[in-house]
Amino acid sequence: MSAESILAAVNEAYAAGLAVIPPKQDGSKAPDVTTWTRYQVKRPTAEELQGWYANGRTGIGVLAGQTSGGLEMLEFEGRAVEAGISKAFLRLAAEMGLGDVVERIRAGYQERTPSGGIHLLYRVPTPLGNTKLASRPAAADEIAADPETKSKVLIETRGEGGYVVTAPSNGHCHETGRPWVIESGGFDTIAAITGDERDRLFDVARMLDEMPLAEVRPPRATTPLGVGDDERPGDRYNALPDPEGRMEDLLTGHGWQVVYRHAGITYLRRPGKDRGISASLGRYPGMFIVFSTSTEFKATSTDDPKGYLPFSVYTILEHGGKFKAAAAALEPPIRINGTRPGTGGSETGGEDDPQPDTTALPDLRDVFESLQDTTEYPFLVDRMLRLGYFALLAAYESTGKSYIGTQVALSVITRRSVFGEFAVNEAMGVCVFDMEMGEAEDRNRDRQMLADMGIEPDTVKGLYRRITLDDASLSLKNDAHVEYIGTQLDKAHDEMGRPILAILDSTDSMVGKRPWGEDAETLDRAISKLREGRRAWLVILLLCHTKKRPSEGKADYVRDLEDVLGNLTRQADMAMVLDLKGSLALRCGIYKRPGRSSGILQRD
Repeated sequence: MSAESILAAVNEAYAAGLAVIPPKQDGSKAPDVTTWTRYQVKRPTAEELQGWYANGRTGIGVLAGQTSGGLEMLEFEGRAVEAGISKAFLRLAAEMGLGDVVERIRAGYQERTPSGGIHLLYRVPTPLGNTKLASRPAAADEIAADPETKSKVLIETRGEGGYVVTAPSNGHCHETGRPWVIESGGFDTIAAITGDERDRLFDVARMLDEMPLAEVRPPRATTPLGVGDDERPGDRYNALPDPEGRMEDLLTGHGWQVVYRHAGITYLRRPGKDRGISASLGRYPGMFIVFSTSTEFKATSTDDPKGYLPFSVYTILEHGGKFKAAAAALEPPIRINGTRPGTGGSETGGEDDPQPDTTALPDLRDVFESLQDTTEYPFLVDRMLRLGYFALLAAYESTGKSYIGTQVALSVITRRSVFGEFAVNEAMGVCVFDMEMGEAEDRNRDRQMLADMGIEPDTVKGLYRRITLDDASLSLKNDAHVEYIGTQLDKAHDEMGRPILAILDSTDSMVGKRPWGEDAETLDRAISKLREGRRAWLVILLLCHTKKRPSEGKADYVRDLEDVLGNLTRQADMAMVLDLKGSLALRCGIYKRPGRSSGILQRD
């Protein structure tokens, strides 16, 4: 192309209000001036242009930004065109209701670059800076040619502070010698669009990014409760089924809108916005990708691609980004009322109190022989526990009630005969609320019992949830606390997919000290609330203390049991009583109600 044709294009661009600067004739596509900072504020004069082009040139370039009347350029690299990215952009833009905007831009100015790429020029009131919108990882041959290359740009822009070589540049302006060619429109027909339209087009372009994402990782949380140190509450939350569906429910519950779904990807719009796309679900399995910079989430970019897993989305939306609080809500320890369990009268065993022997497991073969068959619910554990049961185990402090509860729990999870005697007919999950021991003690006890029973920890992982409340207090008299327990049971049932054995250890910490008779109606109501809608899959086992030692006399011990059990368990289907003899050699009996109208359990 002749120098006269290039000069004519320069004059046309200048007349259209563009800041024209010639490119170097070495294929670098850089401006051929000593400095062009001042031209970003005020474009060159006609005299400067005539001087630059007096000796003939083969190229023309323009500065983007306000100096050219708000000019921006959207570029699809040749590799993006070859890969069909530009066509995908047109299709998505049309589906997003931006088809007419794109067509206006294309009609106003579209050119083909020497590498086969596409330039779209348009004006906008508030031009942004140069932005990479989509990239892909570098291929093996590209890395071999340049080991520093990690990615290749697919779509980018030129805006404020940017420079672009345009048609009809040719010759030495590009390393191939091929020209830039206008395909539609011209300098005098460049379209003007709104800032909102530009932002929405950028959102569409970001959808086409192909870079692998780095998870926005939460800080390391407290090790989760229960068996195993390598699984946190957030890890379990992330591993639940249908991560995209769960994140969508969270997002829409906080004002996000689903705009449309395409090819397995869900596109969403942030709250407070009525147009455009702000994020997506499903492009990367189980990841939430944010494009907008106007949300509580960090936006992804080609330089810093990132995405969110379900636990991070849950934390940001439900807990203001406080990961510790989110982990506690999913699986505490939590502080409910700020008091330690048992304060205000609780006593612990002294040095002379018998201590459990963890190596001697109790023999309870005769525990349930006299239990009457009084319910239509099936046995989960033969002659011992039924779906819908509410059972109670009572004994003096340090007799090993918690060890009994743990052994029962591990047996029903692994479907082993309880105490080697009572067959487990269906595997269960277990949720323990422990307000007697600290987390470290709980873990030690769990590990010791697993070893004693010959069970590998991985066997019960995900099916054994221990909620340790060593610095909190739950009250069965408090409706909010009862609701909290119920919520945790529902979560456990949903996540484990099994009937749930709920163990509350100990009831003393949940109701206060004796006498309990005056609290009977309140406690009955709490147990009823826990069983509402859950009876078909829930078994509740309460562990509680008596105030009399067996050594203080059998009659006094039994009378105290009648007081404790009778007033606490009007709804109990059965109760077990442990009597201490030796270290952990336990003789057991059954207390059962003669009828639902009676609150006093009688020795069988």
